[in-house]
Amino acid sequence: MTLRRLLIVLALPAVCLAQATTTPQAPPPAGAAAPVDARHAEVQAAADAMAKAVLAGDGGAYLAHVWRGNAEWAREQDNWALDLTRKVPAEFSFTVGEVADGEGAGWIDAPVTQKWLFTGGKERTQSFTARFLRDADKGWLYAGEKWNVLEAAGVRVLFEDGQEEHARIVAEVLPDVRKHVLGEFGMLEAPIASRVQEVKLYKSMRHLQHSIYLSYTDGLGGWNEPGEAIKLLSGGVRDTGGARMLLGHEYGHVATFELGPKANEIPWWALEGVAELSAEEYAGGRKTTQARVHGWAEAGKLIDWSRLADFHGEATQHYDWVYRQGHHMLGYIDDTYGHQKRTAWLGAMAQGATIDDATAGVLGLTFGELDAQWRASLEK
Repeated sequence: MTLRRLLIVLALPAVCLAQATTTPQAPPPAGAAAPVDARHAEVQAAADAMAKAVLAGDGGAYLAHVWRGNAEWAREQDNWALDLTRKVPAEFSFTVGEVADGEGAGWIDAPVTQKWLFTGGKERTQSFTARFLRDADKGWLYAGEKWNVLEAAGVRVLFEDGQEEHARIVAEVLPDVRKHVLGEFGMLEAPIASRVQEVKLYKSMRHLQHSIYLSYTDGLGGWNEPGEAIKLLSGGVRDTGGARMLLGHEYGHVATFELGPKANEIPWWALEGVAELSAEEYAGGRKTTQARVHGWAEAGKLIDWSRLADFHGEATQHYDWVYRQGHHMLGYIDDTYGHQKRTAWLGAMAQGATIDDATAGVLGLTFGELDAQWRASLEK
């Protein structure tokens, strides 16, 4: 497939802006395209099958219609479908509009709208231009949003129309942020240091929430899960300072997930704590967190760690504590034991150790003793 490319000279060296696909895709088969109305009917049929699967809570049937030619996109959709095992909407529709663009018989772009409703909630809607690719055996497959793409050394930024400057800022600052975070994790020579990092920019929080999974409604400015692209709300990267702070946090997650296959099972407060620690360089240090946590300690409002551990449990009621209290504890571990042991402690849990075993094996004391020492430090 020959893509129509719009090349724009930018201040950043060796960077070109390309109006392209979600990610580089294999060329579609040659041949004349089917009539537009026939292609539209076929794609709508695939979308209807996906909607039926969503309403049945059948993630496998949904994923059967998803293009898997890009690892990040495939992982994002796996997680999107996984949420159907937890929450199934009472209503869901997937409507494909008039075919907007296409080339040959292999792909089309079309406006789409998804509408859904969970029992007891309000109807939600998300519209965007999507890309569908034709598979010889499976028919039309959903490939997600049609993105503009900005590529630079080690960075691929996917963005919506009108976000060119935000994308340029991300491409400019991410290499330095990555170097800083990987240095803190001792990973400057690891394979992750030379891997191309994909970043997706969303104009609206609703669109970002929708990309995570249908039931996600909490406010956020960024997102990352193992194997996924970093996802950011573009309003947070309108300048280099904001971009560094947000990317520092999210790339802290990327580095943590590199520690082992069970990394996403590390207690949530520890995951967010080390991500906040990774962004300290760009967020003015730890002063705000220290003031908040010391205030909680004096008022007897610290929350037990077990209540801050589960992303899908009670912890969602205590966001500020997950981030602030977790940040302060990770900072205490870092200050007391150093970067290497902090990373080894997280790494032990990422390999499957419990927090008690990881603390005893790496730090040489029980987690209860570590907690007591941390609380005592707050009294000084």
